[in-house]
Amino acid sequence: MGEMAEVSIGSQEQLARVPEYNALAKLNGIMHFAGTVTETSRIAGQQGDIERPMTLRNRRSELYKAAMKSDRPQRKELFKEAHVRDEIAREYLNQGVLKVTLPGLGTQEATYTTIDPPESQRTLETSGKPPIFLIPGAANDIDAVGNIVQELPYMGRSVTVVGMPDATLGKVTDQFAQSVAEDTHYKTHTDFYKQAIDALVGREGDFELWGFSTGAPISAEILSDPEYQRRVPNAVFISPASTIDQTTLQLGTGAVSESQKLLRRFRTLPRYSLVLPKGSNSPEDKLQQAINKKATNGILEKVKQRLDIWDDARVREGGNIVVVAGGRDELTKCHKGLDVFEENPQTKILDLPDASHMTPITKASQILPQIFQLQAAMKKT
Repeated sequence: MGEMAEVSIGSQEQLARVPEYNALAKLNGIMHFAGTVTETSRIAGQQGDIERPMTLRNRRSELYKAAMKSDRPQRKELFKEAHVRDEIAREYLNQGVLKVTLPGLGTQEATYTTIDPPESQRTLETSGKPPIFLIPGAANDIDAVGNIVQELPYMGRSVTVVGMPDATLGKVTDQFAQSVAEDTHYKTHTDFYKQAIDALVGREGDFELWGFSTGAPISAEILSDPEYQRRVPNAVFISPASTIDQTTLQLGTGAVSESQKLLRRFRTLPRYSLVLPKGSNSPEDKLQQAINKKATNGILEKVKQRLDIWDDARVREGGNIVVVAGGRDELTKCHKGLDVFEENPQTKILDLPDASHMTPITKASQILPQIFQLQAAMKKT
């Protein structure tokens, strides 16, 4: 018999603050002066106070402004929302480490969190929905998609997210990184996330599979496997990578353009986390960062290619795959390659002409209802 994969799930622990290094935190003073975030503040808890994430402080600034213009009953509802979002943020910062040993590739590590919606946010409809498993983009830690991860429970949905193993808080082996470099598609990361799903969601039972950016083609490869097709009633591919061919220069120019858009949209900037490696003089840390970067470089080679992975992606009969494409996405440029989905009868495009690559994350409160509405409409047809 061949070597089998092994998974170890570390217990979730309550963190005092977001563990990633968000470079945008340097702009905290400017953002506070501009009124886009409240002051740095803490949520009181039994296990110690928790520093509110920047995404939450952005929403609290909006709630505060609305409360100042509202009557007493309206303010009561706004205060209720603030309390609920504190509760979700507390669960968001209840994180653990997942270790996946793949045959011949050694043990990889990634952070994860699972959030169930507060009772106040549950409805009869959402309570009947399966949990969502979200795969983030290339080299993304959890906080890179933190805004959407916290917004889903507010809308009544349970969500599990696992950061990329080659992200700043992850660890991969050189064998894993070399395998990624040699992949023609996303097989190595697909194998990792299949094990993560089986460990955190279970080997049986339904779940929705969502992928953002590079997480979308990884999700598509998972959904080429009948074992997962039967368990997934719906899938969502957000700003999907690997839909067009582009050069390294075009990808890099697109990344610069997307960064400039984020900085210009100062009101929504705090909803994004620009995660960078923390500086370290440790030889072990530097070596690990180099190995992780090797894996990331390998996956970026796939990001630049139009891959034939989309036709075979299927969900259970009667389900659907929503593709969220921004007309101003200059990174993956998915709006230019939507024809890759034409042969898949389960696919429906949510076209957002004015959206950039990160808009579904920074404007999750507006985009998520559109996704849910399209899912419902497709189910009726």
